[in-house]
Amino acid sequence: MFNHRVFRFFACAAPFVLAAQVQAGPIINNLSSGKDCGVGQCTAVAASTGKYAKAAGFTMGKNSYALNSVTLRLDVRLDIASLDDTDFGLTVKLFGDDAANPGSALLDFVVPTFARGTADYTFTPGKAFTLLAGKRYWLVVTGHSPIKNGIRWMASIPSQTPTGVATSAGYRFTKDGAFRSTGFSNIFNSYRVDGTRISVPEPSGLALLGLGLAALGIATGRRRSRQRL
Repeated sequence: MFNHRVFRFFACAAPFVLAAQVQAGPIINNLSSGKDCGVGQCTAVAASTGKYAKAAGFTMGKNSYALNSVTLRLDVRLDIASLDDTDFGLTVKLFGDDAANPGSALLDFVVPTFARGTADYTFTPGKAFTLLAGKRYWLVVTGHSPIKNGIRWMASIPSQTPTGVATSAGYRFTKDGAFRSTGFSNIFNSYRVDGTRISVPEPSGLALLGLGLAALGIATGRRRSRQRL
């Protein structure tokens, strides 16, 4: 009877200890239902001239998160049905940090299907990726199109500073694909990064789990002793 009780205790306690405080949701977010920016107030990220690229930086808080998706508010100014892959394209990547600027590329995102007009588009990671606690990352968006402003990365009016468990590291813009310390941007483009918190069991939870394992071991040892006798 003692063995059964210990087993039930362990079976009930373990899921709470191992899965405690696992949370899924926005890591950083400034998507808004407010008014979208105008033509001269947003950022062209797919253009016919130059290598336009915009980066949004964020610094993780005290916890690590498994990256689930990124959502961008984009304005597509093209009739997609009339284009082929050589006319039009958009690339979304996650970069590491290099002296408060985008450093090396870490991850590619899967690009969804676009349609003409303004909408929120969700991009999923090309592979599993963990955003580490305390680290700074940059979301970099770039592309090409047959017209000057084929795709614009939208922003809200008034400007919405991104908030969440991560803090905003600002924005960078380049016309030649090379980010520099002078490339600061005051256009707060709209985006959201979603993830699932990677939780480490608290010491009290680990102690509870240890007691359950010890009790289960003692009960199993006693049962085997009785069987030998």
